[in-house]
Amino acid sequence: MNNQRIYQYISGGCFALLAIWYLFHITGSWLNGVDAVAFALLALCIFLNMPLLGKIGCGIGVARNIYLLIIQISFVHDALRYGYSGIVIPRIFGCVLVIAAFVLLFVALQQPQMKKTFGLAAGGVLAVRVIIFLFAKYNFLFILLAILFTAGATFFAFSQPFPVKAAGETVANTGSVGKSAASSTGTIIEQLSRLKGLLDKGVITQEEFDEKKKQLLGL
Repeated sequence: MNNQRIYQYISGGCFALLAIWYLFHITGSWLNGVDAVAFALLALCIFLNMPLLGKIGCGIGVARNIYLLIIQISFVHDALRYGYSGIVIPRIFGCVLVIAAFVLLFVALQQPQMKKTFGLAAGGVLAVRVIIFLFAKYNFLFILLAILFTAGATFFAFSQPFPVKAAGETVANTGSVGKSAASSTGTIIEQLSRLKGLLDKGVITQEEFDEKKKQLLGL
């Protein structure tokens, strides 16, 4: 088993653990259920090599955190007034960073050739979120969940490339080669036909025809 496959399992495992945790805490908030679906789709995307599932999961994650961001922003005035801005402000930054991370993961899934770049960018953004949570002295469980998300995105960057697109590209390339070969063969036949016509008309000799024929056929 190569390193990329190991990273794939680690990344999928991190997202699966997040999905399981949010699923078991769905009674705390319906938003936890949304998180469970988003992370479950990301895990399935990685384990089953189905980028579409991951894109849907990222879309759900973005929508969920935009909703939460709007709610948190609505509390800013009261937070500043009553002195609990230390709770609300980190959450606002956290939402923004999670939205950015999901967008980067979506782009990584959309552009497989840039998967490592955007995957690492998502991991970096989420690492900043972990640091913010540490400075804000968040509950250890929240920090652990943030670390799992960060690890999942980071290992995703180094995981096994999705074979689906690669296979499509191979088919496309094979088709291109086939078309090129057919075109080349057709050109040779056309030239031989012209040369035969010139031979029949006596414009060229049999020796000249044979020599040109050998050149065209690579003999």
